[in-house]
Amino acid sequence: MATHDYVIDNASGSAVRTDLNNVFQAILTNNSSGSAPSTTAAYMFWADTSNNVLKIRNSGNSDWVELFQLDGTLTLEDGSASTPALAFRDDLNSGIFSSAADTVDVSCGGTTRGSFSSSGLTVTGNVTATTFVGDVDANNGDFDGTLEADAITVGGTALNTVIAGVASTNVTVADESSDTTCFPLFVTAATGDLPPKSGSNLSFNSSSGKLTATSFAGDGSELTGLSSGGVTSDAQSNTIAGSGAGDSFSGTDAEENTLYGKDCGENITTGDNNTAMGRAALHDNQTKSNITAIGHNCLNKCIQNNSTAVGSSAGAALTTGTYFTAVGAYAADAVTDGYSMTAVGYNTCGQMVSGGACTAVGHEALRYQTAGASCTAVGNKALENVTTSSNHTAVGSGAARYVTTATNITVVGMNAGYAKQTGDSLTAVGSSCLRQATGNDNTAMGNNAAYALTTGTNNTVMGHYAQMLHNVSNNTMIGEMSGYDTSGSGNTALGQGTLTGCSGSNNTCIGQSAATSASDSSNQMTLGNASINNLRCADTSISSLSDRRDKTDIVDLPVGLDLINKVRAVKFKWQTRDKTESKDGTIRGGFIAQELQEVMTDFDASWLDLVHDENPEKLEAKQGKLIPVLVKAIQELSVKVTALEAG
Repeated sequence: MATHDYVIDNASGSAVRTDLNNVFQAILTNNSSGSAPSTTAAYMFWADTSNNVLKIRNSGNSDWVELFQLDGTLTLEDGSASTPALAFRDDLNSGIFSSAADTVDVSCGGTTRGSFSSSGLTVTGNVTATTFVGDVDANNGDFDGTLEADAITVGGTALNTVIAGVASTNVTVADESSDTTCFPLFVTAATGDLPPKSGSNLSFNSSSGKLTATSFAGDGSELTGLSSGGVTSDAQSNTIAGSGAGDSFSGTDAEENTLYGKDCGENITTGDNNTAMGRAALHDNQTKSNITAIGHNCLNKCIQNNSTAVGSSAGAALTTGTYFTAVGAYAADAVTDGYSMTAVGYNTCGQMVSGGACTAVGHEALRYQTAGASCTAVGNKALENVTTSSNHTAVGSGAARYVTTATNITVVGMNAGYAKQTGDSLTAVGSSCLRQATGNDNTAMGNNAAYALTTGTNNTVMGHYAQMLHNVSNNTMIGEMSGYDTSGSGNTALGQGTLTGCSGSNNTCIGQSAATSASDSSNQMTLGNASINNLRCADTSISSLSDRRDKTDIVDLPVGLDLINKVRAVKFKWQTRDKTESKDGTIRGGFIAQELQEVMTDFDASWLDLVHDENPEKLEAKQGKLIPVLVKAIQELSVKVTALEAG
């Protein structure tokens, strides 16, 4: 018996040999010892001589797994029904385990099916045997099927003797005063020993004596003794089923009506081509034709042609108005006058009384409108809260949901124009477009366009996320994310990402990412972004206001040649701090903005406005404003040239 740490230490030759022999001895004896080896490894054997068990280290090298006794006896863990101690490789929840002392259990699919103990065998489930050999004794049990035997005894007495001696008696059942439903039994026509058949679709009430059948096969033409509530057809192609249905037909005048349900179409006298199904559906109609009403109380009051309603109480109050369509429980159930009206969805137009040419499609669309015309609402709760106003169009779930008396509303998109209640003119196209807007005369198109706009007015916004974050007025933003976080009013932007983050007003920016010189700038116009290097136009000049009538304090220009002599014209190469690729590396001629500032300071001529310095980090030169100075300088030179020529 030996164990080893399986490490060969550095030593002399004989010592190493002894160490190796000890390793081989440990391997040869499966690390046999009364205590566990100090050094372990996954799948390592240990002959535990204290417990006489051969063990193996688990794959995680965290514990020992018992294999069998050292004398060859196989021992198992107790296991359970779901994890038996002895299982099959491909079916680990079926096998043998022990649930208690002196008990051997068999499980299948994780369920105990048999248990052997000192008291016998217990089987859970059905036992199927094709042959019994010897006597079979059963104290209690059920036989499902055919039992064949040479002799059957009950308590030691032959079965036929027992049956003959049984007196006729009642079978104990539930209290019949409350349990009166019986199911008749039928003998099958098939051959063999088969039990009788029954079903809940045919029942007998032992108290009332009524036989009830829930379904039939065939056309019922041979049935007799039916009450007036049965199905009947007449020579005028009217088909009727239900007590009171079609009771008022006038002679042969009413034709091709189909009425199913108690009191359905009860008052029809001469109307034709009507279809009604449901209790009291189309009840009040007398002479009108081409009406379809399906549902309890559906079109109950209808006395007009060419109307259609499907759903419980749909169009229940309609009296006047043709070409009416309502589909859904309680759809337009309060409408009395509904010319050319369409309501589709639960409770659509639920409180409307009159609503010509209105269309509502969606759960509770136009739910609270009582009067109004030419409204179109398509989507769950679209225009839900409109009361009396007209001429609206809302398409999308929650579109213009809270509009009450506002006028001229057109919205398309989920939650578009969601918060608008009163006022006038809102047009929104896009999911959550103008979602919070309550101000008048706003138009927006695009997903979340003008999303945060509330009381602002006269805005026109077009583009995904355009003018999204602030409440403003009089802005025109066109382009994806144009004016995205602009808070100033009276601005105009055209282009993707144009005029974002501006708090100033009366700015116009045209072109992708075009912006003002500073975030708070006002009264500026910007054409293009920093990458624009060519401004083209069929005309070579830009005109500006210069009318004498709009000027005062007019004097000759006090600066000229002296100032021009101080201005340095330079040649340079662009190397922009913001890495503008279209400029960097190009060579141009021009001026230095800081030098122009110095010249204006030297001549006390800031009024020349040669530099735009609203953003100190990006100074801009206004070369065009040097033209008057150049003209003055030329005039001064002309005087000198004339004097020189005169000698």
